[in-house]
Amino acid sequence: WIIIQQRMDTSVSFNKNFPTYEAGFGDQVNFWIGLTTIYEITKNQNYKIRFEMQNSINNWYSAEYSFFYLDPPSSQYILRLGSYVGDAGDAIN
Repeated sequence: WIIIQQRMDTSVSFNKNFPTYEAGFGDQVNFWIGLTTIYEITKNQNYKIRFEMQNSINNWYSAEYSFFYLDPPSSQYILRLGSYVGDAGDAIN
């Protein structure tokens, strides 16, 4: 697995502009690797994506999609997802 986003606390603001989300930001604990990097990783391969979330009372939930990739920068990195499985609810498709 490649971790593309992690947020363990609020020490890094995720309220950023589009160019910052495109480039990536953060530190070793709280980060977003960037749309450009995600696009480069997924453009020629078939990858799954899994979201793992923890709520305020420490319950864990997950959502997994059978494939994912981003459209190219000229298309504003539109997210493409396959079929869903998990216990977090399919709130993306």
